[in-house]
Amino acid sequence: MSVRLVFRDGFTYRKLVLPFSLPHFEAGSLVLPRARVSREFESDRRIKVSQMAANNGNFVTFLHATETAFYFEDCNEELDKDGFLYKSDFQTWIRSKDNKFLILNESAEFQCQNLSIQEQEYYPENKFHVCVYKNSRQDKMGTKGVILYTFKDQKKVVLCCSDKCEIHPVEMDISHHIPENTHKAVFYLKRITEGCYLLESSLHPSMFLAFEPDPNNQTLNKVILRHKEYDDVDETCHVIMS
Repeated sequence: MSVRLVFRDGFTYRKLVLPFSLPHFEAGSLVLPRARVSREFESDRRIKVSQMAANNGNFVTFLHATETAFYFEDCNEELDKDGFLYKSDFQTWIRSKDNKFLILNESAEFQCQNLSIQEQEYYPENKFHVCVYKNSRQDKMGTKGVILYTFKDQKKVVLCCSDKCEIHPVEMDISHHIPENTHKAVFYLKRITEGCYLLESSLHPSMFLAFEPDPNNQTLNKVILRHKEYDDVDETCHVIMS
């Protein structure tokens, strides 16, 4: 088994494959025990990876880790446009804190439900795509914007916020450049711990993606927007990506 190191050069993914059995992960002059790799990248996101980059000495930023890949982006490129500028896209399971998986159900509605390991293996199409953007807002500098989407009948279905602060699915194309500083589909991504995030609506400040029990079905969670102060602890707003 191998692990992929994936980073963006323009709009192209370049990959370096290392044997999973190696005791250390090497990136330029950086050498880390493999068990600490993801945690170290999360705490010190800007690293020099001369072996991977097209131009030796490029700096890259750690974006996300899965079981088989570490995702990076080129952080030498500056955002020279207003709004949100596309950087990368990865696929992941999205779960609530009580381990219910976000899916688009047969009625084309978002819900969180239990999925067995077998169901996860048989239906990987239920994973969501996370489209990552740089943003130009001065009060959000250093914070990534993200759009969450999946597919139904080969069309992209995006998780969006309505004017009434509700979550609903919208069939739409995703632009590489969103000129507005707020958008119904864009959330600001903040890491809490490894694999656990807050998603704040760019359209509705202080409103976060959250999960709450469905009163009509205790095995399900509803997907909602919930108001909270940024530093308040509310585990219903914790979004797990894995």
